[in-house]
Amino acid sequence: MMKYPTVFSILCTLFFLNFSNACPECVANDTFLLSTEEIVLRDELLRELVADQLVGQHEGVKIEFEFHDLFINEVIPTGELMEKYQSLLNMHGIKAGPQRQIHLFPNGKIEIGDYDDWGQLLGDPIRLGKAVASAE
Repeated sequence: MMKYPTVFSILCTLFFLNFSNACPECVANDTFLLSTEEIVLRDELLRELVADQLVGQHEGVKIEFEFHDLFINEVIPTGELMEKYQSLLNMHGIKAGPQRQIHLFPNGKIEIGDYDDWGQLLGDPIRLGKAVASAE
């Protein structure tokens, strides 16, 4: 007689779900939760950055704050574009900070937070609104 049948059943179920062809995208893709505000910010930033030819459509983006300047993928945009992006970020409640960065990943994830000199997130990421929407 088995001592822990529930644990064995759960492990078997997880094993078969991981190798099931019924939902290959469940295993292959990153799944994460974003709030509506984060989705709006991500989409608006990407749309504007691509329109201003600062990044490519499927390129990762790193926005860094340095004193009163913004660096977008290590490039300082012109004064007019600088004001545009500072205004856009302020509109979404993102304030400048000495280590503040915004990362837009090619898989659709957005991460806002304070980072050290080696690119490691200091503490938890800053969340905009409550995470309710699922993104893939």
